[in-house]
Amino acid sequence: QRAKKEHKDVYLFVGADECRFCDRFKNLTLSKKEVIDKLKKEYILLYLSRDQHKIPKHFAIKGVPRHYFLTSKGIIIHDDRGSREPAGFFDILDEVELKKDDLK
Repeated sequence: QRAKKEHKDVYLFVGADECRFCDRFKNLTLSKKEVIDKLKKEYILLYLSRDQHKIPKHFAIKGVPRHYFLTSKGIIIHDDRGSREPAGFFDILDEVELKKDDLK
């Protein structure tokens, strides 16, 4: 609802409580101001832990960290997995933008 109201897409990060790769991604990439600023500008940010939250079945929970980019209506634009350094994560964001253009 918030994504629709703010005319933004959604970035969903699916992780796990005991996941060294999730922790690495949070500490190495999501801790960077330039990454968070870009995400907040274009997306509503969500985090779900497969250990604490009920995750809808159409999202994979094996192989975390998982990254889902969704339209405000919940349609998956792009999904990826793995711990990325900032430069690699910016590459994913560029790929998502290209896919968004294809949806128009």
